[in-house]
Amino acid sequence: MDPYVHTSPTDLYANLPLYGRCRPEPGHFHVKTEHVGSQSSDCESVIGLYDESIRIYPAGESGRDVFAPGNVIVKSSHPHDTQEIACSFADANEVDTISIAKNVPGNVRLIQKYSQISLIRGRQVLIQERSSGVALCVAWPYLSQSQKQSFKDQARVILRQLHAIKPDNSW
Repeated sequence: MDPYVHTSPTDLYANLPLYGRCRPEPGHFHVKTEHVGSQSSDCESVIGLYDESIRIYPAGESGRDVFAPGNVIVKSSHPHDTQEIACSFADANEVDTISIAKNVPGNVRLIQKYSQISLIRGRQVLIQERSSGVALCVAWPYLSQSQKQSFKDQARVILRQLHAIKPDNSW
């Protein structure tokens, strides 16, 4: 069963159609090259895209909502009046993790961070690429036993490669 086409009655994410499912379309929002890593006021236009229809994860206490406008993920607390928690260390950790994982040989595709630690209207915003496909948490119930075993075998190989990466002096 294809989780893009059919939704199983037991699908835990059936009520969140944007969660874990991304099929890029030509008209979807995308980050312009000149805005990558930019702090310019032109980047504020992304705030106007926030609404309930594209929210995939609501903010907890003082946290950030997660929105999926097209082929990006935006983490922001702009829709709320409460004081946000500082997320810059968590954001920097994600960026560093991706840069470390780039050292793993093979064909594992990593997401791109467009805006690593940006402030827009005084609030932290993280903008990253949204991977096309179906998240494992969504796809798992749809997989056959042999597909699940194949995934486990592939994951073990990747984990061994990650384990073999030696830290450098910058950590």
